[in-house]
Amino acid sequence: TKFIILFGLSSTVLMTVGVTEITQRLERFRRNIAIVVPLSAIAITISLVFPAFDGHFFSDRLRVTLPDDYPHVFTFMKDRPLGRVAYLPQHQYWSWKYYQYGYRGSGFAWYGLPQPILDRAFDPWSGYNENYYWELSRSIYSKDAQALTAIFDKYDVRYILLDENLISPSHNRALYIDEIKEMLTSLPKVKETTRFGKLTVYERLDDDTQSFVSLKTNL
Repeated sequence: TKFIILFGLSSTVLMTVGVTEITQRLERFRRNIAIVVPLSAIAITISLVFPAFDGHFFSDRLRVTLPDDYPHVFTFMKDRPLGRVAYLPQHQYWSWKYYQYGYRGSGFAWYGLPQPILDRAFDPWSGYNENYYWELSRSIYSKDAQALTAIFDKYDVRYILLDENLISPSHNRALYIDEIKEMLTSLPKVKETTRFGKLTVYERLDDDTQSFVSLKTNL
């Protein structure tokens, strides 16, 4: 993905120069034959890229079947009020996620959720943006339920989506799934709303929150 633009540009230029050169040389002998060269180049190009327009833009070998749990959660959340979603676990600094069913990448939950999501994929590479990750990580790995509550209050989190499909490339104990469940259960304002397979949605009950959008001054 890093070099595809340079590859596409250079290959197009080289092919065009090559077709032009061959065509000009053939025109010296017979003009009717020369037109075959660009037409052949166009036909070959179309034949090579045709699968992309036939539902095979991505190779079938790269396709991963998404578990039904995710569409169920997405449908459920469509009927829920807006509010920020904390996606857990957030066990990896780089936020390159690995899932049990074969997918790996930066994530995808935000494509199906109508609510805004707090995820490591959106805040790295800046000390001004990634405080949420560090605060969340510290509170979870120190098993500090009070600090976790303060973080949810600070970032106005209404929902927590716990995804147990995630695996850790180093060690699955790093996920801290059991500890997260125990902490969430101990929080008085948090209750389990629904569960689909390995996906659990929690909701924070806070009557003081009128909107998840607010204006802060004198920070």
